[in-house]
Amino acid sequence: MGNAHCCDASPYLTDYFREMQTMLEDAAPDGNPFEYLGDPRKMRQLKEKADKHKEAMEEALRLSFQHHDADEDGTLDEDESEIFFEHFVEKFAKFQSKAISMQMDKAAALSKQTAQM
Repeated sequence: MGNAHCCDASPYLTDYFREMQTMLEDAAPDGNPFEYLGDPRKMRQLKEKADKHKEAMEEALRLSFQHHDADEDGTLDEDESEIFFEHFVEKFAKFQSKAISMQMDKAAALSKQTAQM
């Protein structure tokens, strides 16, 4: 992570959304989320993976908060909050665009699989 963070004004938010993207990808690796519904073992594995992703995301948010707390007083003042949320919205918009595109691709692939049955 060291060098990857050198030029990013909000590196831990980048980590947060990268982890969220991976969590979404893990939720339906083959494009068919319905295969998990009838398989308790797969559902348990999916939940365990999601829990690990959530822990990593919480840590990334904690580090991002510290990163944006310029005066290190344990709270984000108005200026620090403005910068944090500006960075968050910027990263969220990029993530959302990518996630929607990924979901559309998966839906198209699932539709194609269903049509071939």
